[in-house]
Amino acid sequence: MTREKWVERILTGMSAVVGLLAVVAAVFVAIAALIWIEKAPEFFAVVIAAGMVSAAITLKKDRNVYNITLGHPDSAEIIARLKAILDKDGSAAA
Repeated sequence: MTREKWVERILTGMSAVVGLLAVVAAVFVAIAALIWIEKAPEFFAVVIAAGMVSAAITLKKDRNVYNITLGHPDSAEIIARLKAILDKDGSAAA
């Protein structure tokens, strides 16, 4: 058998063993998590809440804050309406 064939067989065996170990580790982690949830549900709730808050902070979109005199697309119309209201008698009915 050639050296390449041996290396291929070794790598195939290693990947099979690593896959099996990953499945076994996932099962053990799931069992440990269930035991942990049963023993300390309030701590688990705090961890889940912290994860939700951090996800909300991470996924938060930027707010659009407009300066009325500089960036808002309707600033000229808003200023004109405010001037008309103030020029009238100051009432808000426009």
